Amino acid sequence: MSIQAVINQFRSLNKDQQEACARRIEAYLHEHIEGLKGFRDTIVEARFADGRHCPRCGSVDVKRWGAYSDKNAYMARQRYMCKDCGRTFTELTGTPMAGTHKPELWSRYIRCMIEGLSLPRTAKRLEISIPTAFYWRHKILCGLKALHARDILSGIVEMDETFFVESNKGSRNLKHRPPRKHRGVARKRGISNEQVAVLVGLSRDGDVLSHAAGRGRLSADQVARAIGGNIMPDSTLVTDSMSGFATYAKREGIRHVRLNSRQGVYTQGVHHIQHVNNYHAGLKEWMRRFCGVASKFLDHYMAWFNLLRIVTKLESKSRLEEFYRQACRKTAYAPVRDFRAFKVGQEP
Repeated sequence: MSIQAVINQFRSLNKDQQEACARRIEAYLHEHIEGLKGFRDTIVEARFADGRHCPRCGSVDVKRWGAYSDKNAYMARQRYMCKDCGRTFTELTGTPMAGTHKPELWSRYIRCMIEGLSLPRTAKRLEISIPTAFYWRHKILCGLKALHARDILSGIVEMDETFFVESNKGSRNLKHRPPRKHRGVARKRGISNEQVAVLVGLSRDGDVLSHAAGRGRLSADQVARAIGGNIMPDSTLVTDSMSGFATYAKREGIRHVRLNSRQGVYTQGVHHIQHVNNYHAGLKEWMRRFCGVASKFLDHYMAWFNLLRIVTKLESKSRLEEFYRQACRKTAYAPVRDFRAFKVGQEP
């Protein structure tokens, strides 16, 4: 409907109807603008809780340097300059929302992510294109991935791998195999290099590390690259009988409890891997809604899944605020041009 048509329709109302319509519009705009201001305040609180600093060099020697505003005047924000590196920044620099041209849609977009809507449904609800919805999603997920990439696990740590069929969704120049439909199956039976191994470590406190570690059966070196030094030396690692776990634990000097299900050993006292297996089941069930995820973006979607495990336990308003905080707490530059260069298991 054109603007002129809306004006003509408004003029066709009687005086009382026009006043009622004007009050509804005023209330909506007030709520909308206040919501955006609250959104911005939440980001500032998350990013600069320990004091204002440069997102590029980390210096705290900064000063005010004018203001930045766009066509949405109510989103005007202070600009700062770092006295050490000489670069300028705002509170959104280095966040997933930097460079976005429609800040008024951010809160609605993140609500769609919490609801787990598909890209077409999200694009239709917000009246944006599907490519825009895709790039916004992965800019946010880059921030989540960078934030939790180095979480530390301690105590009893359950570890196991699960497998997803390799997917090159979105690729136009596939050469090493013929293309297949979404949710396709591997040509080889069992575990092979056509499947991407996702390694998950889960502590009894609920802390989790999950990474796409490689293709096929994992070696000790692949486990070490995916987990690194993220397990405390005094922890107890509980795994199945895969040899790569035993070699990794021996190298790191971590106590290792190995369960051999083939011999009917599923528990040893309080040690088992039921929690991590339950995590695998929930992850795979949640992934089905996307009709296949490109393997290079598996880490992004696992970061999303890990955050949803936390925020879905909160009230509706708190869910949005927590999602904002988590996505913007750490500086993570995510230019659209870099998405095509992602590889399976790439570090943030």
